[in-house]
Order: sequence, then C-alpha cells, then structure tokens
Amino acid sequence: MAQQRNGRELHLSDGRHGDPRGEGYVRTVADTNWKIAGIGDFDGDGKSDVLWRKLETPAENYIYLMNGATIAGEATSARSRTRTGR
Repeated sequence: MAQQRNGRELHLSDGRHGDPRGEGYVRTVADTNWKIAGIGDFDGDGKSDVLWRKLETPAENYIYLMNGATIAGEATSARSRTRTGR
C-alpha cells in the first residue's frame, strides 16, 4: 500500500498493520500538487510501481519504478489534456 503523508512524503507498507518492519519512508516530493494516482506494474517486472499525477492542466504523470521500498527507476508518461482527480 502506498500512502502520501503530510502532502509530500511517500510511505510504502506491505499491509501488516501495526508492524513497523512492514513500512518504510521512500521519498519526499517537492511540490504538493503531485498526488498518488495509482499503483500497478508499469514496467512488467511483477512488482508494484507508483503512479503520480500533478493536478494541473494539462495534468502530468510520473512513475516510480519500484523494487520493494526502493526506487529502481523513474519515468514520465503521456500528459492528460484534462484535469482529473484520483
């Protein structure tokens, strides 16, 4: 599970509620207009990645390609012509 805390911090959890070993801080984003828009396997490696969307017009998309709680790579995706929420 991915959580955005304080509008800037990305934290990941493996779903074991209350177990701090299953949770970790990943990165702080500089601009609070970026919001977590989804989780999915965007690079086909079988691991969950994090899709970010900047809520402006045109909307921008950015992907953290993850290896567990480590960012293994980063990518941009096509811009959206309309502003959308999560």
